[in-house]
Amino acid sequence: MTITAGKTATVEVAVQRDRFGEEIEVSAFGLPPGVYAEPVISKNEGDVANKVTLTLTAEEGVMTSGSFGILGRATEPSLLERRARSSKPWLSDLASYLWVTVVPVSEPVPKEG
Repeated sequence: MTITAGKTATVEVAVQRDRFGEEIEVSAFGLPPGVYAEPVISKNEGDVANKVTLTLTAEEGVMTSGSFGILGRATEPSLLERRARSSKPWLSDLASYLWVTVVPVSEPVPKEG
């Protein structure tokens, strides 16, 4: 995924509950410097029971890239946690990292006139 410095990008995360009824905090870990994401909660009912959206934000002036992972952690009482895996059929079932690149804001090209 590519983010322009000072902007955001989103990652949809499917939550596979298998009858698990606790709330799950979904967060990104290992993000490169200058990129951050606030954790989101998947409640056990409604639209967020099976899918949540993480928003990644790149600070202004940052140019970086790197891998990161997504973690689901039960909030109470069990405190279980699992790393997310890709659902893309062309990736291994064990693919658990994504790649993010932050690019600079492009300047408009002046028109010749």
